[in-house]
Amino acid sequence: MNFNYSDYFERRAEVCGGSLVVKGTRVPVRTLLASLAEGAAVEEIRTDFPTVSEEVLRAVIAFAAARAALSGEANPQRHPLNDPMKAEDQYLKFVRWSDDDGAYIGFCPELFPWGGVCHGADEEQTYHTLRELVREEIADLQAAGRELPAATTRPMCEPAGV
Repeated sequence: MNFNYSDYFERRAEVCGGSLVVKGTRVPVRTLLASLAEGAAVEEIRTDFPTVSEEVLRAVIAFAAARAALSGEANPQRHPLNDPMKAEDQYLKFVRWSDDDGAYIGFCPELFPWGGVCHGADEEQTYHTLRELVREEIADLQAAGRELPAATTRPMCEPAGV
């Protein structure tokens, strides 16, 4: 079956940071692929993401297969598979607007479970500040010989306590 991927997927800067998502939703294609790779059944995925049809899941699989067949080589901008993930990249970090505060608030639930850790008038600057705070917290924990908290927040799930 041939798929016109633009019928199924889109990128919009204001949705999931411009990541490829299922058209008309906020469901990232990479999240669906990860669920499939972990062995989730189609019905399980459809329960988690009711806006995703079986046809869309077939398009996701076909898209992944087509991408894998393009060159057989990793994109040169990506890290080689044997490079370990940076500690700060394993944690969910996000920024959202707070009407109550009249500012953007930065969150990283696993490292700062009490709530927002920084705020600002500009979304990108607030995210930059949040990334710096995450790096500093990880460096402080490692310098003290403490174990880093487990990264448990799954994408597309509302973090507890936020």
